[in-house]
Amino acid sequence: MVSGVVQTEAGEPLPGATVFIKGTFIGNSTDREGKFQLRADFSAPPVVLSVSFVGYETREVSLAQPDNAVQVTLKLNSTLTSEVIASASRVQEGILQAPVTVEKLNTQQVERIPTADLQVGLNHYKGIDVNSSSLLMNSLSTRGFNSAKSERLIQLTDYFDTQSPSLNVNAGNLTGLPELDVESTEIIHGPASALYGANAFNGVLLLNSKDPFVTEGLSVRLRGGQRSLLDGQFRYAKKLGEKFAFKVVGFYLTADDWLADNYSASSTLIEARNNPEGSALGYDAVNRYGDVGGYTFTNDPASPAYATTPAALRGKTVFMPGFTEKELVADAYKARSLKIHPSLSYLLTSSVKMTVGFNYNRGTSSYQSSSRYRFKEFGTNQLHGEIKGNRWFLRGQSLQDFGGQSYDLGFLGSFIQTSSTNNASRPSETYASRFYETYLTKFQATGSLEQAQAAAAATQLQPSDPRFQELRTRIINDATPGTGARLNPSSLLNEGNA
Repeated sequence: MVSGVVQTEAGEPLPGATVFIKGTFIGNSTDREGKFQLRADFSAPPVVLSVSFVGYETREVSLAQPDNAVQVTLKLNSTLTSEVIASASRVQEGILQAPVTVEKLNTQQVERIPTADLQVGLNHYKGIDVNSSSLLMNSLSTRGFNSAKSERLIQLTDYFDTQSPSLNVNAGNLTGLPELDVESTEIIHGPASALYGANAFNGVLLLNSKDPFVTEGLSVRLRGGQRSLLDGQFRYAKKLGEKFAFKVVGFYLTADDWLADNYSASSTLIEARNNPEGSALGYDAVNRYGDVGGYTFTNDPASPAYATTPAALRGKTVFMPGFTEKELVADAYKARSLKIHPSLSYLLTSSVKMTVGFNYNRGTSSYQSSSRYRFKEFGTNQLHGEIKGNRWFLRGQSLQDFGGQSYDLGFLGSFIQTSSTNNASRPSETYASRFYETYLTKFQATGSLEQAQAAAAATQLQPSDPRFQELRTRIINDATPGTGARLNPSSLLNEGNA
């Protein structure tokens, strides 16, 4: 048995310092008084203790025999040149020896991030950009290649890929680690395809979880904030003898999601027929859905209507008003995230460890890509296992994702407009055809685009109408292409590596 205390040069205890037997997975962390205790095998001395703490130089202590009064003094390390990483080359090395630029955040730095999502807080660090689709859907980019999907940077948790296999989406930290279980975060700036595959073109985000052999006990965190934010997390870890250890981590967050409200005109590169913002002809807005363009005034001199069409309107298109994101999402505007991550670790030998875990993740938030999506009860189930030695590993996982009740806002708005009005005398009439017919009739009668737009807008189905809610529910629950807005992704990814 080996026991002792870890302290500063001033003689003050260092609680939370990590003490490992070098070359093994046997370790512990110091208590509030800086004390530690380890069971060591002295059959082949010496036994070397590796002692580390954030902001201090790592120190090794060689012991020839059991000692119950080991005193380890750590020196301040203002430059952090002794920081150890493993992500750059998949072997432990000093951060300045890594062949690429690596940014590393320790436990204390992660805990100080004030944002609801861990990844949003990373944009304060050099070379990192974050594209936010909503409160919980955030995409991390490096090297200036910022995009909503960020396919060129991969996200790993304990070296396991957490990307949704069917959507090819890094869902922010919806499928990542709860912050309370993050031991460190490593960000590789630059290509890492040789070690992590073709998708690591711009880099890697690696979240390392806390080892239950080292960090035991119960931790609880509660936070509140603006937008009715409530964030609750817990972590419980315990060693069962010298061989077994387990941990259970839970996370729940709820808040008022922010809804996109950019009502400026979409670029003509997206909608070539679009009108300027505020046009009495209507226009396609960035964050309005169902503002479809239907009737186009003729610009053909051979057409009988050409002579009676004002020159300013020739070739112009009439657009419907459409619906805002708030109107389509209705009362389901809450962002939610639920994570439950249990795992079990077993020391096969002092230098070989086996870990098996299961990650249950569910989330609700909005996502922006080629269209605007509402991910509702989107989730993943991840079963993973690893056997790891000092310089080798075997890993495998089974990752399943599913869309829950997710839907496409663009399709939802458009299919509401093209739904039947259920007019018995005009069975083929849709809300869109009724809108354009009213517009043209009023314009021909008055010659006023403003009056035509007002009269036609009055025929559009309103969110306060019970028929709107019935249509909305039916289309959201319909996964049929061409009539429904439901997203129905479901994939199972099985992989292994060594």
